[in-house]
Amino acid sequence: MLLNPQDFFLKCYKDHSAMLYFEDRRFYAVMELTNPLDRLVKEFSVVDTCLLPFRGKIVCDGLVRHFGTSLRKSEISELRDVYHRCRRSGTIIWQLPVA
Repeated sequence: MLLNPQDFFLKCYKDHSAMLYFEDRRFYAVMELTNPLDRLVKEFSVVDTCLLPFRGKIVCDGLVRHFGTSLRKSEISELRDVYHRCRRSGTIIWQLPVA
């Protein structure tokens, strides 16, 4: 389980939501249990949440605290580029170890 002091909700994609965990600077592919994250918070925003392992996937429990931080277009573009490079290289985290 990741108890995240700060995460960065990037964007909802067809098969997952992309989140950047500030502490380890890695992207995580997250599944929502109820509502898509983009219904709860604005894309490309700083949030607090808990990511949990469940049946080989990473899930977000829906408890999300939004900090109201907005980014400039150049920062959004840069994050998108980094995410897509990570996706192509296979470095996005799709599973969490179960303790």
